[in-house]
Amino acid sequence: MDSRAQSTVVATVLLVAIVFIVGGTIFVAGSNTVGDTPRTAPSTALNLDMNSSSLVFTHLSGESLNASDTVVVLNGNDGSTERIRLSDAVDSDADERLTVGESVTLLYTASTSSYTVYLVDEASKQPIGNWRRTVSILGVDLGTNGGGLAVSDINSDSSTDGSATVTRNGRTVEMKGNRWAETSKQYTITPDTTLSVTFESDVVCEIHAVGFADTQDEDRMIRLAGTQNWGTNVTAFGEPYYQEGSGRVRYQIPIGSFYAGNYSVGDQLGADNELTANLVLTNDCDDQSGLVDGTNDPADVESTYSGIDVST
Repeated sequence: MDSRAQSTVVATVLLVAIVFIVGGTIFVAGSNTVGDTPRTAPSTALNLDMNSSSLVFTHLSGESLNASDTVVVLNGNDGSTERIRLSDAVDSDADERLTVGESVTLLYTASTSSYTVYLVDEASKQPIGNWRRTVSILGVDLGTNGGGLAVSDINSDSSTDGSATVTRNGRTVEMKGNRWAETSKQYTITPDTTLSVTFESDVVCEIHAVGFADTQDEDRMIRLAGTQNWGTNVTAFGEPYYQEGSGRVRYQIPIGSFYAGNYSVGDQLGADNELTANLVLTNDCDDQSGLVDGTNDPADVESTYSGIDVST
C-alpha cells in the first residue's frame, strides 16, 4: 500500500468536475487546465460496495481506469487518511485496467464509522469522483465489547515472549514475536456462526491460527499459515493458505458448521448445539529454524489480525 500523503491540488489549477450520485453509483466527468495544456480525468461510472474490511468497485460504463494511476483515498471522520492504489486490488487482472463489467476488491481495516472516499487520477491530478457515506462496522471491537486481550495460557511458552496490542480503535490486533492471545469475552458459537478475519504477516512462523478454545485443542483452531502441521488447514474450507508476500488476505471460515461436525473433526458444539469460548489468536514463533526468509530473531516477526467479524 502506498503510504505517501495525498497530493495537494495547487490554486493555479482550474478544476471543473460534474458528479452525479445515485445510491452507490458515481457518474463522473472532469477536466482541468494548467496553463494552455488541457488534461482530463477519465469519464467513468462506477459502483461501490463498502463494508468494514473491503471496498468493491465495479465499472459500469465509460472510459477505463488505469489501475496504477488511480488512487483511492479514505478520509475518516477521526482525522485518519489512507491511500490505496487500484493496482493493489486482490482480484485485479493482468492488463492493469478497470474496464466495463470488471470489479476489483481492495482490503482495508475500518477505524471509524464514516469516511469521505475519493478516487484520484494521478496522471491529471484530478479527482475522478468523491462522496461521503457512513460505514456500518460489523467487526469485533476488542477495545469495548471484546473486553480486551490477555496472554492465553493455552500455550505457556508465550507467557513472557512477544506482545499482542489492540489498535485502530479496537479493530486490529498486532502481534509481535511468540505470543498466543485470547479475548476476555466469551462468544457463543452455533452451527450458523462465521468467523471472518484479514491476516497479514511479514514472516511465516510455525503456527498462525484462529479459533475459539479454552485448552490447547488443535481441533478448535484453524491454521491460516505456518510451517508446522497443527490444527486444521484453512484450505479445508476452500480458502488460500497464506504465503509470505501475500499481503493482506481476507478469510471467511464457517466455523460453526465446522465445530458441528460437518468436517472430519466431529461434534464440538455439545448437546445444546452451542459452544461458549474465548477467541484465540496465535503467533507461534518459538523455533528459530522455522522461519522462512532468514530472519534471525523470532521476536521481530509481526503479524496482524484485523476486521474480525463473528456473525451468525
